[in-house]
Amino acid sequence: LKLATANAKAKAVESRLESRLAEAEDNGKDLVEVEWKEKFAAFKTKATADEAILQEQLDEAKDTILSMEQNFERRLKTQLSTAKQKAAIEQAQLAAKLDEAENKLAAIDVEWRAKMSEAKTTAAATEAGLRAQLDEMEENSLAAESVAGASEAEN
Repeated sequence: LKLATANAKAKAVESRLESRLAEAEDNGKDLVEVEWKEKFAAFKTKATADEAILQEQLDEAKDTILSMEQNFERRLKTQLSTAKQKAAIEQAQLAAKLDEAENKLAAIDVEWRAKMSEAKTTAAATEAGLRAQLDEMEENSLAAESVAGASEAEN
């Protein structure tokens, strides 16, 4: 009977221990689940904070890029405007030089035409003088022949 009582007590203790073990396992599972949920929540919070930081950095980078783009565009427009102004000045200078060269050329042309006209006039006057001398020499020659022919006829 003692043995049966001891066995019954042992079975009761075993049953209580199994019950406590099952309860402890359930509590352990619950603790592990709570612990993992807390870790997951912490990781999620950190990920959200990291995402916010990254988004802020991305926004700053976009703003920086936009600012750089605007500065580049402004500098490019300034350089283009300066280049256009220089080109306009150079074009005006070249146009003035061209006008000056055309005026000099026209003056040289007028001077050349005047000299050609003068040379033609001088040549015509010289030719007329030479023709007159030639005519006079021919007349003198004819007169001399005629006097010589008359002298011969008298002799």
